[in-house]
Amino acid sequence: MENRTYRLELNEVVVRADHPTTLCQFNFQLPTGYRGALFGGAASGKSLILKIANGQIKLISGSVKVNGRIGLRGRRIALAGPDFRCANRLTVSQLLLLRAASRLSHSERPHARVAEMLELLDLFPVRDTIILHLTHTQRLALNLAAELVSRPDVILIDDMMMGLPEPIRFRVDGWLNERCAEDQICILEATTHHERAVTADRVFMLHRCQILADDSPAKLLATVQPTRLTLSRVDADWLADRVPPESLVMVREREGDIEVETFEAERVVSSLLGEHLGGPAMVLVSQPTLWDVLSPLASLADMERENGAG
Repeated sequence: MENRTYRLELNEVVVRADHPTTLCQFNFQLPTGYRGALFGGAASGKSLILKIANGQIKLISGSVKVNGRIGLRGRRIALAGPDFRCANRLTVSQLLLLRAASRLSHSERPHARVAEMLELLDLFPVRDTIILHLTHTQRLALNLAAELVSRPDVILIDDMMMGLPEPIRFRVDGWLNERCAEDQICILEATTHHERAVTADRVFMLHRCQILADDSPAKLLATVQPTRLTLSRVDADWLADRVPPESLVMVREREGDIEVETFEAERVVSSLLGEHLGGPAMVLVSQPTLWDVLSPLASLADMERENGAG
């Protein structure tokens, strides 16, 4: 990460949390073209970091930089969350066009951008509907569309993606990945869901306003127990012909089955799924999640805090 240009930086930022005597300090960088995930439970500081990045929280010390510059002036940064505050009497198209026209130049084609967002978030069928009459899911989609329509350099998403239907999530994730690669934006998503966090390039693990660890999802998961698969109707030679040995931690024959352990479960399973119907019957015995990584780190942090207080 050291050789990349940073889109978003929190440099030794100190803020006062919800409790008036609690101070939180954050220090991290997110490079251009990266997707980051803030992963943790309730009151871990995920939303706090997003609000700091968006300029909604007053800093006691430290600095926030976007595109290498301190301050809000000239920044294109979006924060989308589950809460919705807007003029309910507008239609979906009116709101998006109002947002686009106020933030984009004429050369950036606001109308075309609105049409793109309507299509991306599956809002085209309700484009002329009054916002007050939208369903909860449609309002979530509009939340995201209203922020993305302005072509932000930094996109902040506050624990809302799992509220969208899976087809929309899949389409939005693909679109966001393209924007990261082509436009070199960066994305920071706060989530409590393992399924969301593992889509990121880098995961920041949070507990009580502390970043306890940060790395790629694969490297974080490699610190806990590997996934164990039981394969029936196969032997070790059949497996060796189809799965690279470096992908497997352990291979063991037991009662006519093959048990394997791997930190690359998706790669191994995809290799085996290419077989015809006479291939193996696979049973997933156990698969670690990012919660398995965070829980012991959080327990250790709590113990150290108690010892320090004592």
